[in-house]
Amino acid sequence: VEDEEGTLFLLDQILSKAGYEVIQAKDGAEALLKLGGGSVDLILSDIHMPNLDGLKLLEILHQHNIDTPVVLLTGEPSPEVEARGREMGVADYLRKPIQRDVLLESIEKALE
Repeated sequence: VEDEEGTLFLLDQILSKAGYEVIQAKDGAEALLKLGGGSVDLILSDIHMPNLDGLKLLEILHQHNIDTPVVLLTGEPSPEVEARGREMGVADYLRKPIQRDVLLESIEKALE
């Protein structure tokens, strides 16, 4: 779930080449619609997005007892935002720019 086209493309390329099936969404609202069509193993989501941000998406998932692991991505340097995400139970929190190896390691841990 990422609103920046370039980052979305890059994430898709990294994950596809690593053997993951990728479902893209440009914000949390679109992600919720796509989740309604079936289950996913992991949600990789930006925090700051239009319409529905990553933290609100995480909150809605919890309200509906959807326990899919979530890895949050952000360019936000704020420790408060990271602390809030961790309090909400994110599997991991990665700062942009995302390094390929760090991303794949985070995903593997979240899927365990």
